[in-house]
Amino acid sequence: MTPAPLDAPDVNNDNNVNVWDITFWQALSDEQCDLAGGIALRQPRAPLLLANAVWQPAADAVADIDVEIGTYISAEIRDFYTPHHIHAGVVTTWLEPPLIATLRGAGFEPNMRFHLSPAPTEKATPTDITDITDIQVEQVSWTEAGRMGGVLAMAYDYLTFDTALGMLVSRTMQQLSHVQAYLAFAAEDAPSGAMVVIPRAHSLRALFLGGKPDAKNALIARLTAEATRQDKNAEVLDYTPLPHDVQLEPDSKDLIYWRHPD
Repeated sequence: MTPAPLDAPDVNNDNNVNVWDITFWQALSDEQCDLAGGIALRQPRAPLLLANAVWQPAADAVADIDVEIGTYISAEIRDFYTPHHIHAGVVTTWLEPPLIATLRGAGFEPNMRFHLSPAPTEKATPTDITDITDIQVEQVSWTEAGRMGGVLAMAYDYLTFDTALGMLVSRTMQQLSHVQAYLAFAAEDAPSGAMVVIPRAHSLRALFLGGKPDAKNALIARLTAEATRQDKNAEVLDYTPLPHDVQLEPDSKDLIYWRHPD
């Protein structure tokens, strides 16, 4: 079975049935290859789920079958991750019953749902942002990724990975020149919020967003203002933990991360 095509690295591809662009996560990964009918990403330096999984594998390649022990995880998937002390993971960008059944049969469990949420729709401008908050938001280059890594590591509870995360964000911004980054500051303090944005044909999409509540609010206001100026929608990538027995809708357009417990 052939998986649905993943978006090419074309920022003008919002009209594709598959609204997810793997390019950003490829840039964050250290290694990638064609595997199990999909694209496998591996990043042992930081526990980024979407950079440590096989994206949209084929249903008939996820599992091996033994007549005595039954269905179990594909050896090639296990061998790609286990030596690096990474739990084998799969990301589905679309779902169909055979794939769901095969993933569950091989021992994978739904672990996290990633979905796009619209940012607040108020028509904000950069001037409005400074009027309503004492937080200053600045667009920054890849050279500030070290400070971004510190903020994002704290926001996502990756405290021991701040240096690695900063280096990976820096590398990604250098590889993908259209990726934008913002830091939020209170007075002369260290940054209290960070946001990484990727532009799409019809939207500005915040893929990383973290920090103190007032800093996050200021960053979202800046995202909305920039999207309004460009006549685009403002979107934020959110994530929600999933119970292993959750019922998944086959027509869902969310990203689902599946984790193998071994």
